[in-house]
Amino acid sequence: LMPTGDDKEIDILHSELEKRFGKVKKNHGMFTHFGMQVLQDLTTKDVTFDQAKYIHELLPIEISKSKGRTQDAKLEAQEQTDFRSLACGIAWLALTSPVAQAAASMLQGMLGELTVKSARVANEILDYLQKNYTPLKLLGSHLRGKKLRLVSFSDSSFANRSGKYCQGAYVIFVCAEEPDSKLYGTCVPASWRSTKSKRVAVSTLVAETLALTGACERGMELQEFFHEIFCSTASPKALLNVSSESMLPLDVVVDCEDLEKALLAPVHHVSNKSLNIYIAALRHDLMTGRIRSVCWCDTEDMIANCLTKIDLRGAEPIILGNMLQAMRDNEIVMKSPYKVQGLSLIHI
Repeated sequence: LMPTGDDKEIDILHSELEKRFGKVKKNHGMFTHFGMQVLQDLTTKDVTFDQAKYIHELLPIEISKSKGRTQDAKLEAQEQTDFRSLACGIAWLALTSPVAQAAASMLQGMLGELTVKSARVANEILDYLQKNYTPLKLLGSHLRGKKLRLVSFSDSSFANRSGKYCQGAYVIFVCAEEPDSKLYGTCVPASWRSTKSKRVAVSTLVAETLALTGACERGMELQEFFHEIFCSTASPKALLNVSSESMLPLDVVVDCEDLEKALLAPVHHVSNKSLNIYIAALRHDLMTGRIRSVCWCDTEDMIANCLTKIDLRGAEPIILGNMLQAMRDNEIVMKSPYKVQGLSLIHI
């Protein structure tokens, strides 16, 4: 249990837990939780979750250098065991690193047929993560006293997984409200996901729509979660009937102009019948206010872009894009022109 609150609230909770379960250890300041170092600034209450020590304890796969062995040669039994172990180890790093989750998802997709090439890619990913890992920083003091909103970045690759499935991803930040809902400023990562889509997409538009749908579902869960925290005295019945205006605004960002037009232009025709169901649901959420705005940004500014692809040629295992800056500096920076609700804006 990792609660947050003022000292009086924490003491009351600790006392009640001990009454029911006996002696309960209370950690604060700096401690280790399942291989993750937790650092709390007792003055600002900011928290950092650091798995740097853990990731440097992960070992690369030892690949046998048998004569005549090619990239497509199947892994030996011990190498396969090491591959699975490393993939699981990287998956655990996903607790604090969206990039690690994307890497683990795509490594798990290779389990059907493990080759020397698969092992080399896994080793390159491990090396890359060890050199570029950034701890997760929850800088609540940066947002204290400010009006808040949720900003979601979602993206998808097209047919880059086996069976022509797509890799869809999103990252959701809690951000300070900016004038005219502009896409920049202080942010704290709240949720992320990168996974193989559960259905085959026949086009980039379908793939992007599926990714956005997943992001919106999670974003709305966070809206309800934060509303329950901010309105802790509300009855369960009252929490079931909350207006959109009472929740944190949700701004969604995509880099697919066709999807933006499909959501904002009522006359925009979508020929795919099954896709129409998703588009209609997203339009409904936009009309009712659960989604405040749909934004379009250039692909180079799409933070979730690096969570959708992996370079199997081995040059650069993961394309980080703006993810590193957002996680390291807790700031969203837009370098190119973008649009909010169809209106062109330029951040200087």
